[in-house]
Amino acid sequence: MTDKDETSSGRFQGILTESDREFLLNKKENPGDSLDRDARYRIRKRLSQSLEDFILISGRFSNRDIQTVFQNIDGDPEQVVGAVIRVLYQMTSDGNKDEISSLEEIISRGIETEEFSNGNLPDVDTDIMIETEDVEVDKLIDSGFESYITRKELSYIRWQGQYKNLLQKVVEKESSVEIDQESGENYEISPLFAKRVLSEHFNVDIEDSDEQSSV
Repeated sequence: MTDKDETSSGRFQGILTESDREFLLNKKENPGDSLDRDARYRIRKRLSQSLEDFILISGRFSNRDIQTVFQNIDGDPEQVVGAVIRVLYQMTSDGNKDEISSLEEIISRGIETEEFSNGNLPDVDTDIMIETEDVEVDKLIDSGFESYITRKELSYIRWQGQYKNLLQKVVEKESSVEIDQESGENYEISPLFAKRVLSEHFNVDIEDSDEQSSV
């Protein structure tokens, strides 16, 4: 390992440099200055060249090594791979669910190539169906107290920045919300759990919640 392999934080050099990561973590709301444009240009070039490296990796890096990469990912491997697929979706369809055919073709081609290398002649079917609906987050949260909230709906609530709102309602109503895992064991967001998360992650204690509920 050379000095260039590991950053000052002890993290191996990935696609992004430390300055790139700092730029993205502290990205401005209204970018446009020359430093912002330079940073985005650097990241685009590094990302495109890193993607081109996958051609070499897919043909020359062993399956065992690639599987080890997945097993040794820091954090949640499924979340990391999910982010990769999200980026591929953005690149190939511009986030347009009606233009998903190119992503389907890319996925099919990748699977076929791997199966060819294993001596197989595959029949790959990648039919991606995307249906969306407009959902009012407040109504979605309220529905959880009447029945349950699915894992996907909980993720949506988080993405909309309303997880704190959900937790506060659990505390105010003194009622748990069941989370349907869809696969695996369900669990509940209880008032006690909500109070702890509000305190530890949102710096809100029970007194703050009581004051808000009385407004």
